[in-house]
Amino acid sequence: MSFATRILGALLVSLLPASAIASTFYGEFWDAPGGVNSLSEARSVIAGGGPTATFGSSLINYPLSAPPGTVQSASTLLSTFLGSDASSLAGTDSYLDGSVFRFTGYLNLIGGDLEYSVYSDDGFALGIDNDVVLSFSGLRSLSPTTGLLDLGVGVKPFELIYFENGGATGVTFKIGGDYATPVSPVPLPAALPLLIAALGGMAFLRRRRS
Repeated sequence: MSFATRILGALLVSLLPASAIASTFYGEFWDAPGGVNSLSEARSVIAGGGPTATFGSSLINYPLSAPPGTVQSASTLLSTFLGSDASSLAGTDSYLDGSVFRFTGYLNLIGGDLEYSVYSDDGFALGIDNDVVLSFSGLRSLSPTTGLLDLGVGVKPFELIYFENGGATGVTFKIGGDYATPVSPVPLPAALPLLIAALGGMAFLRRRRS
């Protein structure tokens, strides 16, 4: 196989739909010892400075791998809450009492009316494609907030802010009854010039060999 052919193959792989490429959500954690009582306070904590810790989130169902509706004492450490995802933890491992999480990444939406659901203890805000589509602004025991939504088709950016004031804690995010799955977007316009250049290079090599 020629060098130019290998380059072309790599570029074609890079142009695969985002749904074909595995990824994780990006998780951020803010320790807020004074407590967080509302969504507006949670946003203020985020705006006030960088996160206490970051991690890769394979699945937004914490405590990790527990059935939806499961809670964990907020007096436990973040690493315990994250389970196997704690292997990617960077920063300070803090207790969950008084804390804010933010998960960001991309979702590959299939369109049509689907049930979006977030179980949370306490409040949260779910934003997709820069619009908040579900939220609960105050304190509560672990409960679901659901909505039947058609949010279009394709790869969309998403953000889930979730805060914990104390007691017990847990959060789960599902779409259409399944756990939300992260994808990595591959922007076609950025890759297209490289593909054109590779095709031109292959044509040049063929002319030299003939």
